[in-house]
Amino acid sequence: KKNNRNINKNNDDIYLDRTVTKTKIKFKGKNNKKNKRKRFVNVNDDDDIDPYLKKKRQKRFEKVSQPVSYSSFAPIIKASNNDNWDDHTVKGTSTSLERKYLRLTSAPDPATVRPELILKKTVKLMQKKYRTKENDYLYICEQFKSIRQDLTVQHINNEFTVFVYETHARIALENDDLSEFIQCQNRLKQLYLMGIKGSICEFLAYRILFFIYCDDQ
Repeated sequence: KKNNRNINKNNDDIYLDRTVTKTKIKFKGKNNKKNKRKRFVNVNDDDDIDPYLKKKRQKRFEKVSQPVSYSSFAPIIKASNNDNWDDHTVKGTSTSLERKYLRLTSAPDPATVRPELILKKTVKLMQKKYRTKENDYLYICEQFKSIRQDLTVQHINNEFTVFVYETHARIALENDDLSEFIQCQNRLKQLYLMGIKGSICEFLAYRILFFIYCDDQ
């Protein structure tokens, strides 16, 4: 306060100028806020707005207010009463015991899909190769994935399907492949819920141990 009293006239002018500048900036800011509020004025309360713009804004707000449904992202398939979905199930005709696993990018070719009888022979062959270490784990895993794929495209859900997933899950566990193990576990859970018999208690125990492992991590 003592210093302010001793300020000369020139300094007083400078101080006043700064005060005015600050006041102007603050006042300008208030105007900006008012302008922003005017931009977002309620369309229904503004009678002076152009009717065309008013209708355009109403449509925009209606789109925003509509709830988003996850089902809207799914493809819509219209099925008529004459559609028989069993006709879309692939019936494999391939006799090759071993086949490389490839992700499907189009409808599967029956000539490259193995029927259940051939798949049973393939599983026995893979079990033998794994025990004798004739092939490494990566090859065995790839073959089991191709077996699972052939089962899926043919809609084969029975005890043999459960056996395939259980066998692949055990092999994956022995080789610390949690990714394949989880995939097998999730599919087995679905198959068990269908009432298909399998090693339910064994894989329930694996599931519990896996949850404990994840919790510790």
